[in-house]
Amino acid sequence: MRERLRDIVQLVALPLLAACLPWSLGFRLLRRAARADWIFPSETAAALAGARQVAPPADEAAWCTRHRLVRLVDHADLYLSLLRSDRWLARHVQVVGEWPLQAPFLAAFYHWGAGLWGLRHLAHSGHSAAFLSIYFDRETFRAAPIRYWYARLRAATTGRAAACPLIYTGNAPAEMRRLYRAGRNVTAALDVPLAQTRGKLPCVLFGRPASLPKGVIRIALRHAVPIVVFSMSLDAATGRRLLRISRPHPGDDEQALAQAFAEALEALIAEDSAAWQMWPHVQDFFDPHSVAAATPVEAVHADLT
Repeated sequence: MRERLRDIVQLVALPLLAACLPWSLGFRLLRRAARADWIFPSETAAALAGARQVAPPADEAAWCTRHRLVRLVDHADLYLSLLRSDRWLARHVQVVGEWPLQAPFLAAFYHWGAGLWGLRHLAHSGHSAAFLSIYFDRETFRAAPIRYWYARLRAATTGRAAACPLIYTGNAPAEMRRLYRAGRNVTAALDVPLAQTRGKLPCVLFGRPASLPKGVIRIALRHAVPIVVFSMSLDAATGRRLLRISRPHPGDDEQALAQAFAEALEALIAEDSAAWQMWPHVQDFFDPHSVAAATPVEAVHADLT
């Protein structure tokens, strides 16, 4: 019962209340709530444990507060997307870069920051995109009905934001090929744990042999589809967002692209380590036979810049 009450507060009540308020007040509410250790306790502990293995935070308490804040804002975005029009974009999101003029293309992202309004901006710019998602089965959430309800609402809201029905991982290759042949766009994550994928592309991540998912990159290249990477950062002082859209990545070498995407992920983590939501699964990206000691994220970022 305690966990269900916590889920109601952190997945529904707090983010919904913040979304109903003017954003300056709503964000202030979330920033205060993020100081509480009882908000996302297990998720934050697992994320911190993963970060300690690769990029140990200098101030763990501040890092955890920041991680909780990004999570809360990400959940508030669900309700904001349902309650607010595209005018919210102009007021609260700064945009650097632009989407390709013509479809199809792959709009790729990482589980970093809070990116739902990136999909809204994509649709607002005249580009619908089929979002690649896992399927949320009720049996998986048997002991957490609030999380199941939230996951289904999140999936429906993501499809609405992207102005296109979702596609699911089980039949993703065939669906992606069909969409590209029809001149339609796809949105997919590049930092998916390898246990959830059928293929991998080797790369170097934080100085260690690692892998990224192969499917979305290979299918895009085979259909000569440009790959554009976007990210959405959060200003912890104001709640404003920065949407960055890369230029289409050149070339047709999937190995070189995988390494470029790994380096882009390193740079984002160096910018805001607490904003990466895949820390609990970080070891799934590495070759299990590689040396455990990784290059510190600050050193890697220095090399990139």
